[in-house]
Amino acid sequence: MKPNMPPDSSPVPPTRQRVYALVSVAIAVVSVLVLIEGMVRLLSHYSTPETVRRNSLEYMGSIFARHRLEPNQTVRVEEPHRDASSAEGTARVFRIGRRGYRGKEFALPKPPGLRRIVIFGGSAVFDIHATEGRDWPHLVEERIRSKGHAEVEVINAGIPGHATFDALGRLYSQVWTYEPDYVAIYEAWNDMKYIDDVGFETPLIDQFTPYNPQTDPFRNFLGPVERFLGHSQLYVRLRKRYFRWKLNPGEEGKRPAEEPIRPGSSLGLRQYRLNLELFVDAARDIGATPVLLTEATLVSATNTEEDKKHIRYDYQGMNHEQLIKAFKDCNDVVRLVAREKEAPLVDLDRMLTGRRELFEDHVHTTAQGSAALGNAVGDFFADALSRKPG
Repeated sequence: MKPNMPPDSSPVPPTRQRVYALVSVAIAVVSVLVLIEGMVRLLSHYSTPETVRRNSLEYMGSIFARHRLEPNQTVRVEEPHRDASSAEGTARVFRIGRRGYRGKEFALPKPPGLRRIVIFGGSAVFDIHATEGRDWPHLVEERIRSKGHAEVEVINAGIPGHATFDALGRLYSQVWTYEPDYVAIYEAWNDMKYIDDVGFETPLIDQFTPYNPQTDPFRNFLGPVERFLGHSQLYVRLRKRYFRWKLNPGEEGKRPAEEPIRPGSSLGLRQYRLNLELFVDAARDIGATPVLLTEATLVSATNTEEDKKHIRYDYQGMNHEQLIKAFKDCNDVVRLVAREKEAPLVDLDRMLTGRRELFEDHVHTTAQGSAALGNAVGDFFADALSRKPG
């Protein structure tokens, strides 16, 4: 005998029950995603590959270096930075001129009576934590002029990510036309990234591929589907985490997170030495005086645990002791080349290394550090110019 049931309470068919369940789950999932999306938008700044491009330096390919800076760009980094101070507020401003270098424009051909100094290097020379006009190569210019040499101009030829071989390529393919009187090079950190990888079967030419900005997933959506999904900030952040995991990049491009490497590859250091020797020779061949600078760093045997929190070991895949040795190996090569080539040397490593107040991280300087570099290098050039007839 069937139980008595009200007319409107007949059993729901199983298929319809599954549909109801799926719809309920879908509504719950969408509600959660909408909630998370709202929280992401509320608690963090809006970000897409387009905003990354607007707040980042733009690069272009080159066959003489791994890349170069796109000319005629102004980048305003909106994130507050405690050491940035200018009329433009707390943002850092980078202005790249029509020849692809940071700072004010310079005349070509070189005006009569002008003494021109070009300083090569990577992001430590570009001075990524300094706003426009406060990067240390331009502080070098200020220091020299304050000592009575108004005829001096300093060009900041630092390009983030560049190593000694990039500087050599730009020197003979471009900078020689600027008619420099002095060319200086300040670089170890970016060379340390390949030194242990160079071998008889893996020479330097195998270590790098040409830069293609269109294939950079952090600056470009990869297809129309991604562009549509990019309207979601949740998707953008998950996407960024995925590519960071897959490609393992850093601000300068770090090594894969594998076993810590053993610094000091004999072929790698010989490559680094050769790069510097060729740079010195090329400088003299264009009529300029080469100046070698050892690289100052926060990394030191006297570092405290607090100091170590500011050192990016993951960029190089080294522990603290290995990184100390790698810097020592590179700076010793700079000293050796300076001695054997009888090139002027400014030993910034021995002057400034290990002083926490001078460094934001492993090699990039605070405002105080930029001033210290500007004073040390500026004093050297002021003395050299005083001794050398115009």
